[in-house]
Amino acid sequence: MINIRLHASTILVFLILLLSLCSITQLCSATDPSNTFIHVAPLVHVANETGELFDIAINISNVHNLHSVEFRLSYNTSLLDAIEVVQGPFLPPPPLSSLMFEINESVGFVWMNISAVDSEPGPSGNGALARITFNVTLGSKCSYSILDLQDTSLYDDSMTEISHSSIGGLYFWKSLQPDPPVQGGLLDLFTQRGGVGPSEPDGVYCEGEMVELYSNVTYNGWPEQNNLVAFQVIEPIGSTVAMLYSATDQNGLAKVNFRIPSLPDSYGVWTVVSVADVACETVWDIVQFQCAPCIGGFSESINMPSSSRAHVQTYCTILVVVIASIFMWIKQKIKKSVSSSKTMGNSLIVCGEKGK
Repeated sequence: MINIRLHASTILVFLILLLSLCSITQLCSATDPSNTFIHVAPLVHVANETGELFDIAINISNVHNLHSVEFRLSYNTSLLDAIEVVQGPFLPPPPLSSLMFEINESVGFVWMNISAVDSEPGPSGNGALARITFNVTLGSKCSYSILDLQDTSLYDDSMTEISHSSIGGLYFWKSLQPDPPVQGGLLDLFTQRGGVGPSEPDGVYCEGEMVELYSNVTYNGWPEQNNLVAFQVIEPIGSTVAMLYSATDQNGLAKVNFRIPSLPDSYGVWTVVSVADVACETVWDIVQFQCAPCIGGFSESINMPSSSRAHVQTYCTILVVVIASIFMWIKQKIKKSVSSSKTMGNSLIVCGEKGK
């Protein structure tokens, strides 16, 4: 009888642990992308006055043996003027390479081509391909411009095209603006604590706490798989503290994380912007959360897309059925043991009841 009770207690503890794991199950995250991609950095710029100058970089990541690159960056020429284009340090400068570029203000794009000479080995890794300087020419309420990276081509030293992804950037006047609703592509950014839905606010975090960022990318309601997603993390004083990248999984979900620094400047409102390209259209979402002094630990609430929640609920339902079956088996064993123990005396304590 005592052995059965011990077995029952052990199984009960084990099942409680399983249920607790079920209740805090987190989404499987996509690993950082290992494939080549070309991107705008920083991801977002917010202007405060006309005549303001700002720079963006066109960067390359995870490339091998790059010999030639070509791209076109389009922008809203009624809001911005591109005034300078400079080659970055990743590819060798002339005369070790040939450089061609065009600034077309009437249409609103910058085109650039850089090709290393045949004798130069193609560099690998990460770096800056170009720097573009913009002038803010018009301040208009709620205005923005997509810095759209288009027609990108990468070649190695055998002139074989390098497969890659690309992701552009965003410009805003005065404040960040939500992605205008359009049919088709959608990106929803949230954390483990909240923010599900376009531009929805998030919860409260503590300094030193890990923040998990999730971007759910869909097209016409279907998950966009293996899609590059960028995240820019902005601290309360307005400085960018992280530029993160991930690829979506089979559920259209990209995940990254960062830890809030244990510094006085960490207190206040944090902002995260996430951007992806869906069907040749730039989509984005914004989430904001508070960092404040916390006492008594961190909460562990999890927010999941409905498809992921459904999977977890199915697993939990199966688990509950298994638990119920095990307890029914334990109950029958205990009943048999109790009936046999009555012949040995009435001083035993059974199932928490006091003996008489």
